[in-house]
Amino acid sequence: MRGKGSQVYAVAVANEGAYVFGYDSATRAFAQGEPIHIPHPECKSGKCPAKPSAVAYPWLCRGAVAEKGSKTFLYLHDFKGAGAQTTTNGFTAAALDVTDLFKGKGALLETYGVGSNPFFTAKRIFRGSAVVGDKVFLVEPSWSKQLADDKAPRKTHVHGVTIGADGKLDFGKRSTFVGDTADDTCGATNNWIPGFTVQNFAGGPKLFLGNDASISIHTPDGARVGDVDTRAYGTLVTSFGLAPDGKTLYAMPNCKSSTKKAKILQGISQKRTDLDRHAVMVLDLAARGASPAIKDTTRDFDEDNQPDGGVDVEFLYLKRDLLRWCETCTGVVPPTTYTGPEIAVGERSLFLRGSGIQGDGSASMNSSGLGQVGDLGVYDLGSGRGVMFRGFTLMLDGPSARWGFDLEPATKSKLYSDDVSVSAVLYVRK
Repeated sequence: MRGKGSQVYAVAVANEGAYVFGYDSATRAFAQGEPIHIPHPECKSGKCPAKPSAVAYPWLCRGAVAEKGSKTFLYLHDFKGAGAQTTTNGFTAAALDVTDLFKGKGALLETYGVGSNPFFTAKRIFRGSAVVGDKVFLVEPSWSKQLADDKAPRKTHVHGVTIGADGKLDFGKRSTFVGDTADDTCGATNNWIPGFTVQNFAGGPKLFLGNDASISIHTPDGARVGDVDTRAYGTLVTSFGLAPDGKTLYAMPNCKSSTKKAKILQGISQKRTDLDRHAVMVLDLAARGASPAIKDTTRDFDEDNQPDGGVDVEFLYLKRDLLRWCETCTGVVPPTTYTGPEIAVGERSLFLRGSGIQGDGSASMNSSGLGQVGDLGVYDLGSGRGVMFRGFTLMLDGPSARWGFDLEPATKSKLYSDDVSVSAVLYVRK
């Protein structure tokens, strides 16, 4: 999680609980002193059982930072893997005082979960957060089982909770607004998270919420003031990335487009075949109006003289070149599969990680969640095209080989045995 200036907060989970570390991205150094410890729920008075329940580990791995007076607070919520769990792990949320963490002092203020307030149950889940002023906004996705128990509308609920003078949260006093559904599974057996961010737009802070077919834009009091249709790019925006200039917002759909296909020319027959269309949407936050203008709309990735737009995460130019030389090779077109994608944006490139499996280093345990894109996807913002690494050769390496950035270049394999699971991605200026 980003803090003020060059401050970054990182969470590690161990048997005895979670630890929150401060990291200075300017000096490339961790904060001095001890990290903040959030004990496993079964640990009492500093003592833990020999084998704490793995189900109850406090996976407080997402959150947001708030500045209140001279104090800095960090609010974490339960989030494991791609966020697909339908029940809470250990604690639902936590409040921490990180004002002096970079001086070696930090404190856990309070944890929230079953038993702390009637609002919390094992089914109450949060899958996104943001801070505006003295409020923390927490996202409960439309597929939350607790919403069904509450007989609430099957739409994503955003709960606004006021930050007290001591940094603690009073969930008994909260406001709630709703977006739309976030139910598109992309054909998987589990659900995916709706993306959520706060950005300055149209004269003040606005909350951007990813839905199945759109991005809805809300004021901090919950009023819905704008919408952006995402279906030509993909469905269920699950991640947002802000450009360093603060004027351009990138929106990554979790699933492929439901309304548009790429039209790729096949060999000498001059026939076109349909391939999946999946692209990051580019939004202009400097534009005037209820909704941001869509930028980079004229890009033509499949060369059919029709605009596609955005940042193409399908590597259509690679697939286009394959079918140009082998028009019967549709069945071996290299697939692109993104599991719980998350993006970060720099001055010239967009970076994409997947929510893979973290294992012991063996091929059977590790996965990047990006398939053929490998460890990390890198995309050129100037052209909107993916960048290829590892000396990938289209006609020789085949559809199973990886072409994304390799985090372990000493290993020469271009196959899944070289995959590395990336837990987080964050862009930091040099």
